[in-house]
Amino acid sequence: MIKVKYANEGKHPNRPYGLYSRCIFIEPLPCGYMDDALNSPSHFMHYACVQHDEIVAGIIYYRKNQGSLVERKLRTVKGTITRIGVAAVLSGALLIGGYHGELFSAASSSVSTEKQSVYLSDITGHWAEDSIQRAIQAGYVDGYEDRTFRPDQNITRAEYAAMLAKALGVWIPPSKPADEHWYNGYVSAVVSAGFHRYSDFQTGTWDTPITRMEMARMAARAVDERLQSADDDTSDEEIFYIATQKGIINGLSSGDILGKKEPATRAQTVTVIQRILDVLEGKELEVDMRASSYAEVEWRGTNMGTMWGMTPVELPKRLDNGKTVKVVLNEVLVLDVDDPNRPYADMFPKFRRTFDRETAKDDYIIAMNFDVENQIQGEGYFVFEQWITGSSVYGRSIVHPEIENYMDFLFSGYRFDKPFKENGWIFMNISKEEAHYRMSINRLLINITNKFDPNGVTNLSLPLEE
Repeated sequence: MIKVKYANEGKHPNRPYGLYSRCIFIEPLPCGYMDDALNSPSHFMHYACVQHDEIVAGIIYYRKNQGSLVERKLRTVKGTITRIGVAAVLSGALLIGGYHGELFSAASSSVSTEKQSVYLSDITGHWAEDSIQRAIQAGYVDGYEDRTFRPDQNITRAEYAAMLAKALGVWIPPSKPADEHWYNGYVSAVVSAGFHRYSDFQTGTWDTPITRMEMARMAARAVDERLQSADDDTSDEEIFYIATQKGIINGLSSGDILGKKEPATRAQTVTVIQRILDVLEGKELEVDMRASSYAEVEWRGTNMGTMWGMTPVELPKRLDNGKTVKVVLNEVLVLDVDDPNRPYADMFPKFRRTFDRETAKDDYIIAMNFDVENQIQGEGYFVFEQWITGSSVYGRSIVHPEIENYMDFLFSGYRFDKPFKENGWIFMNISKEEAHYRMSINRLLINITNKFDPNGVTNLSLPLEE
């Protein structure tokens, strides 16, 4: 991939005092890449510069026999000046100029030049209408000849790779006569850019409809250089969470909220790509807190990062310190009781505070899921809540008795004269006012009273950063 070094901005070496307001240079390619076009120069540098309302792309190289720098301008395009646009023009200039040694037209598919709004008969009133029009104007996707876009039609892996490569202006190798598939150049482009690895697809082909997980994986890597390294081993669960946290992926309105295995549609893909472009331009997008919560819980067993910006301890966490009864904390959920769209609202529709027996409101609920197991028979009883309870900062809550199956969430007392293994929940509450105040002074922690622990308290979150 041609990687633009954004930090390496400066004046044009041949024109240090005028013409161009700024230049962006990229890493030199291995010598001999452009031998035919440049008569075997020994050193060369590709550049893209801004001149008024134009982006100019070209090559500067050192010609040994003349002992001087020579510039060869490959492309000039008018339009909105952005770093992404500069990179796109530069990529197109290298593709055509490097191989054919000629100026090329503004119709290059790798350049995001604005088009006029296009009438499409099937997008009016569609939820993605604005994103579709922006994508078409940007030039990386088109409608069909019958003036439809078919927004709800599935899209293949190859089509998504092509759209992503065009939109982000990554260098796309020219097709070769021997290429069996039209998409080979685009696949090479997204792989070279670090957006995709050949090992990502364990089944199917590039003609297989792309899933939302596969779409999210490429999207997250496109906006996070850390994920582009071949050595990066970030899990799919964390990658999907990153995509939701950046506002690139939202949840579905029904069924499986994350829908990772669901095929992505044309409307969804252009919307995701537009969000990628927005993030790369430095825009802060609105986050679907519900989707982000579910994604974070799938990744690390809690949504405290989504809700409160906290870093959790590693879950599952064993709490019994090797005692007879094994106690494992599986999940920690932060729930806003006043938000009708909160995650897990179908599981926990309503809570009651125990100290005043009132329905919880203006509160956050901390829901903690535990496994409790004993395999050694003995005498006496084990009452879970005599060992694990909420800390003094939090009150105690229960699922509201109006809920039909509320007893299913409670722990009972267990006799030691036979083995037992149970799963259940403990709920704590804290007022929003108190939680927000503690966050403002970096003094909010999620912790519990744990009589198994010699210190008596177990922290479930790391301290907030100062």
